[in-house]
Amino acid sequence: MVNYCRVAGCHNRSDRETQLHYYRLPKVIKNQGKECEALSGERRRLWLASLQQNFIGKNLENIRVCSAHFITGKRSGLYEKDCPGWVPSINMTASKDENTQEVVMSPEVNRFKRRQQRTEKKKDYAAVESLMLLQENQETIEGQSCDTNSNTGIETQTDLTQELISSMTSEL
Repeated sequence: MVNYCRVAGCHNRSDRETQLHYYRLPKVIKNQGKECEALSGERRRLWLASLQQNFIGKNLENIRVCSAHFITGKRSGLYEKDCPGWVPSINMTASKDENTQEVVMSPEVNRFKRRQQRTEKKKDYAAVESLMLLQENQETIEGQSCDTNSNTGIETQTDLTQELISSMTSEL
């Protein structure tokens, strides 16, 4: 059976675009408690709202949305409400700006991209800080003296010099 994506303007089909996944419209789960029922009901309502079509009198069991409409490329789980793949949002209401001829992304897509950029910046800052700490540690190590025991070939790092150690042992 061939699955068709029901997003307006999308012509993806499961027999041609085999790399895509086709997800059913989420059902309202009624046998797993009130919280699950409310969450699944909200998700179904948001999916239907994002499709922006009139489904009155239609069989909702046959509605499919392809993975091309999810930011992450796949649908997220029911309890992952903060994940951008909870509701399809790419090219659902995308329209072209008449002045620039660029595709205007939905606010959810823009928000997700900003979150990714902030995460990357935090990683970059952490890498720079760790590099700076490593350089500071290297400089302090180079500033301290190293004593070598010629008999064993073992080096020890200390702030004390060999002369100071000798004078301390002679006093004892």
